[in-house]
Amino acid sequence: MNIMCPGISAWSWMMQRPQQLLRAAARAGHRCFYVEPEGGADGREVEPGVYLYGDFTAARRDAGSYVLYFTNPLIPVEIVRNGPVVFDAVDDFPGTEALLARCAQAADRVICTSDGVRARLRQAGIEAVLIPNACDYEHWSGWNGPSPVDVEVLPRPLAVFIGAVANWVDVGLVAACARAQPDAGFLFVGPHLATTYMNGNTPANVWAFGIRPYESVPAYAHAADVLLLPFREDVQEARAANPVKVWEYLATGKPVVCTRIPEVLPLEPLVRAASGESFVSAVAAAMREDGGLAPARRRLAAENTWDQRWLRVEAVLG
Repeated sequence: MNIMCPGISAWSWMMQRPQQLLRAAARAGHRCFYVEPEGGADGREVEPGVYLYGDFTAARRDAGSYVLYFTNPLIPVEIVRNGPVVFDAVDDFPGTEALLARCAQAADRVICTSDGVRARLRQAGIEAVLIPNACDYEHWSGWNGPSPVDVEVLPRPLAVFIGAVANWVDVGLVAACARAQPDAGFLFVGPHLATTYMNGNTPANVWAFGIRPYESVPAYAHAADVLLLPFREDVQEARAANPVKVWEYLATGKPVVCTRIPEVLPLEPLVRAASGESFVSAVAAAMREDGGLAPARRRLAAENTWDQRWLRVEAVLG
């Protein structure tokens, strides 16, 4: 089948759920068309079976009939429909409940990432099929190269957060960890979506490297002694998240420390889930871990891949 996805970001900005599902669909033999929001792409094949466009008209012309798969709630579904429509409810941002419901009602099939998002849709009388996030297992587990040179100069042990630094990331909690362990290093790797996420009170053993290409990001994960997921527990979008990053972290086998958001709690003890001061203590304990849980973490990640998730999407399409 042909699958059309109006992207919410540039294809290469961050490899998120829509890109990963399209890549898996292409591996399953489908043709996928991704339309970047800022234009410029010309229909080139960026990966086998995945074509990148900057113009929706050109993408529709080349695709013919297609399944419309979308996550962007601002897409005018009735205008761009040309076959079945699948809405993927990936987030639960405050104030978007009506928009979420409108998109779901316009779709033929609705899938979602978490129990929190599914509960939000049920409030609007909409049933969604739960298909959680996953990992590109080979990409995240298979790194065997050297550590990035910009990591080599940082102190050890090293705790790393990989992902967008946005308002749902508790930077203050990481700073508390850094103050508690002044000889350790703490690193953020990812785009900065929060403009004031650091200030003059940030400890000197906290670094921020910004976004890195998807091809090299596993090197930063494998260079870490502990991987962090410090999502704020007091914001709606974090409480409803099924974080892609936790699956990618597990694929490395490294110790993982998360805040106590609902979707990570079933993953204990392969991840350490803690809040506040207990999070600080959990990070310190994880830095002393002997690695005995690494094989179990990798096994769990290998059971939760994007190829497996795409098969569930295909089942929804019937």
